[in-house]
Amino acid sequence: MTVKETGLSTGRGLRASLGAAWVAAPGSLVLSLAVVLVMGALPPIQLWLVGLLVAEVASGAGLSRLVAPVVAIGILLGVMAGVNSLQNAATKRLEFAVSAWAQDRLLRSATQQSPATIEDPQQRDALEADWETARSRVGPLMMTLFTWMGQIVTVVGTIIVLMQFSVLGTVFIIAAVLPPVIAVPAMFRAYSRAFEETAALDRVTVALGTFTVSPDGFTDATAAHYQPVLRRTHRSFVRQSQDQHLHAINVETKVLLWSALATAACVVAGLLTMFQAGTLTASGVAVVIASVTVMGVLINVVFSAGDLIRDSLFVGRFLDRIGAVERQPEPEEPRRSSPGLRAIATAELGFTYPPRPSPHSPP
Repeated sequence: MTVKETGLSTGRGLRASLGAAWVAAPGSLVLSLAVVLVMGALPPIQLWLVGLLVAEVASGAGLSRLVAPVVAIGILLGVMAGVNSLQNAATKRLEFAVSAWAQDRLLRSATQQSPATIEDPQQRDALEADWETARSRVGPLMMTLFTWMGQIVTVVGTIIVLMQFSVLGTVFIIAAVLPPVIAVPAMFRAYSRAFEETAALDRVTVALGTFTVSPDGFTDATAAHYQPVLRRTHRSFVRQSQDQHLHAINVETKVLLWSALATAACVVAGLLTMFQAGTLTASGVAVVIASVTVMGVLINVVFSAGDLIRDSLFVGRFLDRIGAVERQPEPEEPRRSSPGLRAIATAELGFTYPPRPSPHSPP
């Protein structure tokens, strides 16, 4: 996934975040990944235990046969709370480490630039934008990626467990999951175009501001000629940027609407199953719980997809700028010849030496 016009890619930002995490805190990275995967597998296990408990209740089992599922569900809830706390601590520590790594790399690259380059207003604005990216986008980008990993495990596990209780409910769940998967490329294109229009708008705004604050007061014929053109171009890019952002929001709305309808149909199917049976059934309860779980995951994924794409594009641009600075050859310092004894004596002690006679001069 690449924006050809800007040379940006989401994959570069995601790979860079994982690489930064491995360099900054490999232990926290492995721990966070393991905890996220374990946390993603716990909701399907809870669904399976609840289904077993409902099946025992529906079959009229005695109290002795209900103790084990109830105790297992209670233990699982405690484990989920503990794993959730551990996940928050590990991911927060990893986020701080990655953000610190990005800021340190930005500072090291900034020290390689000349003072004249840093004092340039455009370069200073770019440096401030890169600092904001390093501080608030590199770490959250990786946290969003980890959250997606855990939610993918949750959805896949929920579908596998639900197949044991209701095939029809599984079909509805898959129908609810497919739209976000299919719409990811469309959401990427929408946000990429919006980002491209925003970048072009920034360039036109800088150019327009350069003419506006000109000390000549538009006495230059070139500035007076191009200033109206830049204003029209600026208004055009503003409209295009707004249109692209509205299009991205429209795609998100359609995906959420379709997923909500499929999930509602899944819930209705589960309730109808229990209504026809006249009592609680394991399949009906499993379908309802799975629907609520999957719908929560879909809402989180759809709303975080835009943040993931935007952050990855910003991180990709951030790394491109830093890489361009780091690839520049360092200026060579002029070699200073060490002063000889004659120069030291002349400068420090005030000695004066007669000129050396030329070998060609007469004796």
